[in-house]
Amino acid sequence: MSEVRVSVVVPAYNAERTLGACLEALTRQVRPADEVVVVDNGSTDGTAAVAQAFCGRLSGLRVVVEPRAGEAAARNRGLEEARGDVIAFTDADCIPREDWLDQAVRALGAWPECAAVAGEVAGYRPGRLVEKYLSVAAFPTPQQPCVVSGLGFPPPTFYTANFVVRRTALARVGRFDESLTVGLDVDLCVRLLRAGFPIGYQPGAVVAHVQRDSLRKMMRRLFQYGAGVPAWFRKYAEAGVWLTLPGRRAVRISWMPWRGWVNLSTPDRFVFTLGLATVAEPWLGVVLLAYLGRLGWKLMGVARRREVALAPWELPAVLLLHVVEFAVFTAGSISGSLRQRVLCVV
Repeated sequence: MSEVRVSVVVPAYNAERTLGACLEALTRQVRPADEVVVVDNGSTDGTAAVAQAFCGRLSGLRVVVEPRAGEAAARNRGLEEARGDVIAFTDADCIPREDWLDQAVRALGAWPECAAVAGEVAGYRPGRLVEKYLSVAAFPTPQQPCVVSGLGFPPPTFYTANFVVRRTALARVGRFDESLTVGLDVDLCVRLLRAGFPIGYQPGAVVAHVQRDSLRKMMRRLFQYGAGVPAWFRKYAEAGVWLTLPGRRAVRISWMPWRGWVNLSTPDRFVFTLGLATVAEPWLGVVLLAYLGRLGWKLMGVARRREVALAPWELPAVLLLHVVEFAVFTAGSISGSLRQRVLCVV
């Protein structure tokens, strides 16, 4: 697909600290973008100045200002400004690997049936424990190249931090939904798959994400993500309650008159339930330890694959953060449920 015109869209809000590294990485792409559109979403720091400094170094760079607040508004402005046949989305706190665009565009050419290709979002030089944890646990994706064509439940999720999509497909399904504050990537994936457009995944197309570096920032963002789930669930769900069971298998209880989603497979639920049961039946502590051991082994496997070095003492802390992550996300989903009038305990 070397003849296809590719536009990279980078929304940026108060991204002075990270935007320079993102744009520097775009200057080193094996397959350069035909244009790069940075959308300054009303930043109050030096974001615009950082972007403007690359105008002489990054071919096709344009910097525009979108006064309407929000990620969706910024991405939609980028779509309006972009002229490419293919739109490659990444974020101002992401550093694309040198072959990112080449890998993604090649995959899009190899899968002509696909409307889009997503790639892996790895951690960028994690140093602190929270950064290491997020580099392991955030942005879960498949390990092998694949094409997703069916819309199951929960819906498959790829991330707009690393998402390359054909303009023709976006013209069919519409722009980003500006009524949503989070979950824009889930919403777009659902609309593409509902319209019959498969989505490809190429793990070789990698961007590195600068993770949040404090527990407070991580918790706040997790709560926000959880609170956003009921909005997109309400948008698509029919009457009935979905139950997500261990193994990610989901069943729908269709006779219930309200809409809902209860996830019974999360680590916080397992640990809490087994912990309470152990009070009454101490032998169940062995089951709890076995579960934590299995969970730790899984996290260590992801850490090795993503090349995140964990010291032996950090593994128990990572396990604890993993359980706490899901508990905070669940609290956010319950909070969002009250506003959206659906039942979401995820």
